[in-house]
Formats: sequence, C-alpha cells, structure tokens
Amino acid sequence: MDQPNLLPLVSSKLYYLSLKPNSRYCAVLRNKFSHTLTLFFLCTYVEQWSTFFTDLFVLIRPAESSSQPTYNRHISLLFFHIVLEISGEVADNMIKSARTYNAVRNTRDARVRDAVRERDAARINEAVLTIVADGAERMSRLRKDGGSSESERELDGVVEVVDWGIRTFGSYVGMSMVRYGVFMLMLRLFRLDRHQLNRHSDNRATVVYLII
Repeated sequence: MDQPNLLPLVSSKLYYLSLKPNSRYCAVLRNKFSHTLTLFFLCTYVEQWSTFFTDLFVLIRPAESSSQPTYNRHISLLFFHIVLEISGEVADNMIKSARTYNAVRNTRDARVRDAVRERDAARINEAVLTIVADGAERMSRLRKDGGSSESERELDGVVEVVDWGIRTFGSYVGMSMVRYGVFMLMLRLFRLDRHQLNRHSDNRATVVYLII
C-alpha cells in the first residue's frame, strides 16, 4: 500500500468503529494507530513522505459535499495524538534524558524537528488553533441549547477534542513552533471555556499547567 492511501484507510476504520455502541474500542484503536503512524512518520517524513501532514489535514476538513458542519472529530483526535507523540519523541527533554544516548537517534530527531519547523509548523499550529476555536464555539452553543442526553453526549465529545487540542498546543510550544504572543493569545481563548473543561479533573490539570 502506498503512503497516501494509508491515512484514508485509518480514517475509515475509526469511523466504522465510532458507530459501534461501545466506543472504547475506537479510542484503543486510535491510540494504536497514532503510535504506529508516529513511528512510520519518524522513518519516512524527512525523505519519503514529506506530505504526511498535508494528507492528514485533508481528512480533518469536512468534504464540500458533506453535510458534516465541523471538523472530523476522530481524525482531529488522531491528529492531536500523533503531534503529541512526535513532540514526545523528538522534543521532550525529560523523555530524551531517560533514554540511553544514541547518536543516530539524536541526529534523526534533530532532522525531523528542523523539517517540521521548515515545512509544516505554521500549518500544524493553524490546524490545532482552528479546531480548538471551532470546538470552543460549539461548546458555547451546546451549553445554550443543551438539555437532552444527545446534546450532553455531543458536548462531551467536543470537550474531549478541545482538551486534547490544548494538550497538543502545550506539547509543541517547546519545539519553538509558535511565537510567545500567539501562545498568550490562545491562553486567553482557553480561559473563556476552562469552566467547561473543569468538568473533568485531567482537563483542569491541563489548563492549570498551560496557564502556569
């Protein structure tokens, strides 16, 4: 299978599983896919699959012919998990310091960091902020229109997306992919909806971490 066809296959599998009554399998599969795709990314991004993020962004956006008004929730979460794993692999000093030094791996990590900054940093940042902003607007709308169990389920799904978007944003700040001014601007946006995020304890910890 060629590389551009790999992500649509992952997308279709996640969508199929999301229709099942027990969606925990979708979360488990998403975690496995994100880990596998991250390893594949690290091996191929620099020289073979330079369009990795471009291909992923296409799947996140709703198709023009689709009735779906927002970004694909499952692919958005997959995207966030992948960026988090990439950041952990190549830029998290705590994780790197716990490993045995490997010159080949360090060289690879530096090449990946430089390539991401040069090719895709701006688009990754734009995608994360756009998805989070869209989620924040939907959270406000659902709170106003809420009441039904269906609205509550949808709201929980949106909160999950926004939460992982915040985590993702915090993970790549250390890679110098965004300016400090943009970081502070987004903190103001996150503060607007943190009382909604505070419904979940791990979300509360994430917001506190970012504000500090």
